[in-house]
Amino acid sequence: QPDYPNANPNQSKLKKSTNTIMQHLKLLGGKTPEELWPLTNACMPGLLLLLLAPKWTHTKTLSLIGPIFMAFIYTLSILSVMIYPEVDPDPAANFTSLEGVMAIFKDETGVFIGWVHYIVFDPLVARWIVLDSITEKKFALVTHLVVVVPCFILTILFGPMGFLLYMMLRSFLPPSSLNKVKSG
Repeated sequence: QPDYPNANPNQSKLKKSTNTIMQHLKLLGGKTPEELWPLTNACMPGLLLLLLAPKWTHTKTLSLIGPIFMAFIYTLSILSVMIYPEVDPDPAANFTSLEGVMAIFKDETGVFIGWVHYIVFDPLVARWIVLDSITEKKFALVTHLVVVVPCFILTILFGPMGFLLYMMLRSFLPPSSLNKVKSG
């Protein structure tokens, strides 16, 4: 393993000190979260289409493929853990306290499933932002670059922050002529 100058010196100690067993996700061919990790980039092509070709006829449909695929991965991962548990559940794990949620994410399987949850919903919200800016507002390249793209990127990186910014800015965007036809 290469020695990186900025790497966390405790990282290798942490890996050696944890005694977690990597769950094999039976409904996903018995693969481990580490083996499935490369699939987490499945949403990337759709995200690039939304940024670079938002008005292309097929962008609306193609940008759903990654999130739908990852939703299947998420569902099969959750069901694998529930139906074929390989590790005794941590009794402290719950959604009602910070400590309980931390117990859920203490192993690779919990982190993988949590990350897949993020990479399904953040792209869907970012997709909605782009499609909303096209159908509800007058699409202009400047608006797309100055308002939509920054909100899109913030949504992918920081979820609710990008969504909130778009919701605040969208009221300042000019309405689409389509809306005038609908309401008139």
